[in-house]
Amino acid sequence: MYIYPHQIKFIIIIIIIIIIISAALSNVLLPHNKFGLNIILPSTKFLQCQTVSRKALKSSPNEAINNLWKDTSNHKNVQYDKYKNTKDVLNTIRKQHEDKLQHHLISQGSFFSNIIKHSTLSFNSIWSSVQSKLPKNIFNFTIRYINNTLPTRKNLLKWGISPTSECSFCLNPESLLHVVAGCKTYLNEGRFMWRHDSVLNFIASILKSVNHCNLYADLPGYISPSVITGDELRPDLLITLENKCIYILELTVGFESNLTNATRKRQKYQDLINEQLKNYEKVKFVNLSISSLGVFSHPSLDFTEMLKDLKFDEQCRKVLIQVDTGKLPVKRVSEAKRLMDIVLDLYKPNTVIAKNMDLIFALMVDSSMFQDFLIPACHLLCSFSLFVLKNKTLSLKYCDRCLSLKPEFISGLFMKGLLLYENGKHEDAIQCFQQIVVLSNDMHGYKSTALNLLGCICAKLGKPHTALLKFRESFACHSGRLEALYNVAVVYHDIGELDLEISLWKYILKI
Repeated sequence: MYIYPHQIKFIIIIIIIIIIISAALSNVLLPHNKFGLNIILPSTKFLQCQTVSRKALKSSPNEAINNLWKDTSNHKNVQYDKYKNTKDVLNTIRKQHEDKLQHHLISQGSFFSNIIKHSTLSFNSIWSSVQSKLPKNIFNFTIRYINNTLPTRKNLLKWGISPTSECSFCLNPESLLHVVAGCKTYLNEGRFMWRHDSVLNFIASILKSVNHCNLYADLPGYISPSVITGDELRPDLLITLENKCIYILELTVGFESNLTNATRKRQKYQDLINEQLKNYEKVKFVNLSISSLGVFSHPSLDFTEMLKDLKFDEQCRKVLIQVDTGKLPVKRVSEAKRLMDIVLDLYKPNTVIAKNMDLIFALMVDSSMFQDFLIPACHLLCSFSLFVLKNKTLSLKYCDRCLSLKPEFISGLFMKGLLLYENGKHEDAIQCFQQIVVLSNDMHGYKSTALNLLGCICAKLGKPHTALLKFRESFACHSGRLEALYNVAVVYHDIGELDLEISLWKYILKI
């Protein structure tokens, strides 16, 4: 086979990208909730394809195909048979990479090793959603920070660019840790204090709106905590409540390795806690440790508990810890209400459906677990409503809005794939359905239906054998998917396999 020059160029570019990914960016293969970029390498995709093929052979209703799987199961294909599905392949690869980061890549894996042990997992996924909305230059900085590829003197020496690793201010080795939290010159200039006080000032400005409490903060413009504690031990922030309860908050903003300071901080303030118990019925110590990149430590859960006690609702707590999507809850709900009004206007002739839609909206707003899906779900409801009213163009528009907010929203992907399929845009529809196959565990039947529709598209594109494979995968994924078997029989008829067609019809009638 002759390879054209433009193909050679494309192959070289792909090889370079793979080398860069594998050598420089240690976190790209990890999911978003583990500070990764959620990238799947071609080698993993190939492994997933082989797993699907072997699974199709094993679960085929045709005995001859089953025998083919048995005859080849002790060959090199055995490496694909150990996986249950494509998700199992992805999880295994990611687990191997996590182990490599934690135990083998000392430099690139230092960030991951610290945050995986000491960070608050419930905040990490929301941190990633905020990161994805950062300006491009700041986003790139966070990626290079995570992978320890920023141009510190130590890295420049390693790369052969700088003759020395010494910091130009204090002459100590300039590593990432040194720049972020270790340079004495930066400390004396007040750079680290400015970072700390910026976070503290934001927290104090929010908490001062709480009713029936007194706020003390170690900041200009606020009453100093030393009024209560004295000058010897002066925490960053104090809150006293009318019910004789006092909160002592100590804030730390530093390098990721400093997220483990909870025990040390508690011991430092233990005497103060004991002293305040003489004046207050309850004394609660809150250790809020945040890395310079905004990662929260385990003890920071005490901070969210404090917000609950102060009667902050779920959405306000998210805004306060800087992990919301950037829109205030009131704006999000009003936007959702506007979208829902569109749906209700479309369904005005049918009052029963309108009431059900209104009930769905009320449940979504009242339940905090649906807040992240509120706006995308409303866009999807609009899309579905317009689809029922046969306005496919506008339906696709709302579906795109839904997926722009939540790209991996399976219901949205399915709706878009169905619209593209009905509009004859088969190549685009294939991409949507293939995403569903990778993302879905078929709890709600999306995966098996997507495979069935992929088979229909392949049949329309004149690829009967690929179509048969997809239909069989659909039936293997969900044994109640009889339409997949029906489609297999139709394809057998089209390609002239009448014996197979008749035997399949008999099998369907038995079911």
